[in-house]
Amino acid sequence: MKLKTSRTPHFNGTGYSAYLTLAIWEYSIALPTGLLLSPLKTWFEKKLLLETYAASHRAYLNRSGFLVRWTTLCSNLEASLSLATILENDRAPTAKIALRSNKQDHVYSKISLLVEAHSVVGTYQEVVTLHNIGNLPIIAALSSIPLRAIHITEQMKLFQSFDEFTMSLLEVQSSESVPFDPNKIVWSTHPSNFELLNDRFEQRWGAFWNMAAIDSDIQERAHWFTFHLATQKIYYASNDQIPFSYFPTAILRQYVGRPLCWILTRQWLLRAYFWLPIFLHMRKLEVADG
Repeated sequence: MKLKTSRTPHFNGTGYSAYLTLAIWEYSIALPTGLLLSPLKTWFEKKLLLETYAASHRAYLNRSGFLVRWTTLCSNLEASLSLATILENDRAPTAKIALRSNKQDHVYSKISLLVEAHSVVGTYQEVVTLHNIGNLPIIAALSSIPLRAIHITEQMKLFQSFDEFTMSLLEVQSSESVPFDPNKIVWSTHPSNFELLNDRFEQRWGAFWNMAAIDSDIQERAHWFTFHLATQKIYYASNDQIPFSYFPTAILRQYVGRPLCWILTRQWLLRAYFWLPIFLHMRKLEVADG
């Protein structure tokens, strides 16, 4: 058994590629170099990018406000909702609801909810029953509620997987009397799916990553250059009010600041300003928690 390298020509549909030839006795097995180098490339990319990608994606998930923003359903009962998309990088993304009592030491022994997602093709319905709801949130998965998605037809018509999400109380059991109407919708929301249309997602390592926080950081640098190099700071109502000392600054801004700003705000340079300090471990992408 011996291993040798050779540049065996092989047409793969786009061009010729180099191969390693593994000779085992009288048999030769061709191994593509990409198959051998791909794990190393993946490891190197994760080493450089994964922490920053994860921070940006975490900022996207925090926008849902799950377990952060709460809506009162009745009396002291509150709910928090997460309507999932396939882009959340969860192993099995699903909608979730959390219930809690906002009154100290008050416990609901049983809560039954009817949740519905309304779409043009029908209504997705699920009954959720939770027990012993106190100050610590109780979380349930809503497996019947579809993932948020946008579908575009060949006629360029846009449809959402569902247009409205509603919630009704079916049963409330508590040590205290809690008035509620079982036929009344206590929560209704219309998902806009704004981020699915406007945010940039990048697919790497078998998952989707929301790049909005990274793009925003890069864009802020472009705004900084534009403001300090190319933006007029003082405006005058008439030419007669402009002092002579203003003209040297205006000339510098016009013939030096604006051309320099045009150069420094090229996308490849802005991305270099962002990524180079991260690669050198001089900074990290900081995102808000909620």
